[in-house]
Amino acid sequence: MNNYIKQAIYIILISVIFSLIRYFFIKDEYSIVKKVNNLSSITSGDYSSIAELEKYINDIKEPTLIDFDLAKRIYENNLSIFIDARDYDSFQESHIYGAVNIPYDNIELIEQEYDLKWMYDQKEDFSFSIQGFDYDFIIGLQSNIPFIRDLEHENDLSNREMSFVIYCSGEGCSLSEDLSYYLFENFNFKKIMIFEGGIPVWKEKEMRIQ
Repeated sequence: MNNYIKQAIYIILISVIFSLIRYFFIKDEYSIVKKVNNLSSITSGDYSSIAELEKYINDIKEPTLIDFDLAKRIYENNLSIFIDARDYDSFQESHIYGAVNIPYDNIELIEQEYDLKWMYDQKEDFSFSIQGFDYDFIIGLQSNIPFIRDLEHENDLSNREMSFVIYCSGEGCSLSEDLSYYLFENFNFKKIMIFEGGIPVWKEKEMRIQ
């Protein structure tokens, strides 16, 4: 048998053996797959009264999925701030009436250039501008407290008592979850709900948009 063929067979066999050893006996410390967040979820049927729903929202400890019926109840009773995580061109085209636009992609661009987690850990004041639709947000650290502010409308979203419903383009869109966990992990916001149906379901149900 040709020596080159023999060498190729040996290499393949060795590769297979090492792959089997790695698979069965070595536990990887790192995953090449993007981290999957184990999201809990609630529905409108879980809470029969607005008082019960308000109490639940106040007790939320991590980002939680909600369905359309619950998002509608929260919206109609003005219980939370709605945040659109899409880019501002999509936001301009149509969005839930009264929602604010915090494009996660713009935050991601900043994080590609700066290690914001490291900067927060240094406990020194800093700030960055994030362009939303027709206005800018400022994120940063002041007096050791992470903050996010809408300069145009003078909204300070740093109040830890606030609750948020974050949405994007519905099924297949991860921007709402990405932004939710960014605010949860970096800003210590806990009262965050993710409306997984997003703008497509909102339109389908003929809810108010602008």
